[in-house]
Amino acid sequence: MRTNDFFISYNKNDYIIVEEIVNKMEFYGAKCWFQRRNSKQAFAHAIAQGIESAGAFVVFVSSHSIRSIFVQNEIKSAIDHLEEDSTYKVLPIILGDVDEQSQEFRALSIFLGTFNMLYAQEFQSTEELVLKIFDQVDMKIINENNQKSIYTGDSDIEKQRLKIQTALLNKYAQDYIIDILDGKQNPTILDIGCSDGDCIMSRVEGIEYGYLLGVDINSDKIKDANDKYGNEKNTFWKADITKDEFFAEARDYLKDRDLSGFDLIHISAVLLHLDNVERIMGRIHDLLKRGGHVFIQEEDDGLNLAYPHFSYFEKCACIYEHSLESGDRKMGRKVPMYLKNAGFSNIVVKNSTITSEDFGGSIKEELWDLYYNPNYWDATSASYFDDIIAVEMLPTVIAEHDEIKEEYMKGNIFITLGILFFDAEE
Repeated sequence: MRTNDFFISYNKNDYIIVEEIVNKMEFYGAKCWFQRRNSKQAFAHAIAQGIESAGAFVVFVSSHSIRSIFVQNEIKSAIDHLEEDSTYKVLPIILGDVDEQSQEFRALSIFLGTFNMLYAQEFQSTEELVLKIFDQVDMKIINENNQKSIYTGDSDIEKQRLKIQTALLNKYAQDYIIDILDGKQNPTILDIGCSDGDCIMSRVEGIEYGYLLGVDINSDKIKDANDKYGNEKNTFWKADITKDEFFAEARDYLKDRDLSGFDLIHISAVLLHLDNVERIMGRIHDLLKRGGHVFIQEEDDGLNLAYPHFSYFEKCACIYEHSLESGDRKMGRKVPMYLKNAGFSNIVVKNSTITSEDFGGSIKEELWDLYYNPNYWDATSASYFDDIIAVEMLPTVIAEHDEIKEEYMKGNIFITLGILFFDAEE
């Protein structure tokens, strides 16, 4: 029985590249069997079962994978399965510069030479490559927008959590922004994902600026922002930054004010909820004036640490990962490359982690409640998650919470959170 659309074959040295492609495939609705996610034990059996339970076999051919005995065995298994099931598809994708005259490549070609090979470098974007993969196997796109998660921030619980987050992280971000804008005369600011305006307005408090434009996809949040902060200097728009129309409108905004670009573009905890981030960053780069800066705050759960009681925090991380609202929990590590590829220079990580020892008293408690208090999670049903394992962990986390938090507040637990702040120039 087929339980997946694709089995993904690759070498571990290509993991970062392949993961981005697989994420895009899954974003568009594909179910992928992808090593590091799907098999933990019974390695060989799990892989054989994964190949046979998929409708298509995608192998990423690189200078690494052509020398991998594991990839060779997976290809052989896929070909054997094809002989049993003529509807099975095999799709080789060439990554990077592979020596097609090498003995290793020619050996693989004995199995793969009859199939249509796709050369990844010939496609202008990951999206274009994935659409071609779908076309090759006659698969239809399910998700056609550019939202990676279903995050809205509309619930009362989430609004309260966001207030805590803004107050806590401003203790870092405000000083960074003051430093970035130091010496700039009446700077013009663009805030992407402005929500109700509270975050950016608190971060520019005390700064003399010329104009501020905030944009968000949520019309209710934009109304709140305009009601609280809208005036001749501050404007808030409902806009989708994944669409070309926004960038045309933003250029008109600058032109109407006789401005060549924005001095600062502020993006706080937004990119993890979006798809096709690299393309978006390229368009954002074009809106900055010469010498302008982009300031980005993002998260990366790979930097999270806790000691002791690690099992509690591990359960929390699993719940975040499988929440449909959480987005890409590894976005922080990807931001520097996205910035570099978009043409930014002087990329600086202002800060990469915050810890429970950075603060004391109520602030220390706010740090806990922001990330590890299930009472602040808007997780009310299984439909909130993409995996039943997260649902099953919730009762345990709720039951353990009060005792673990008490130990934390006594200073018996140390935690580190991956919150990164980036500054880059046009």
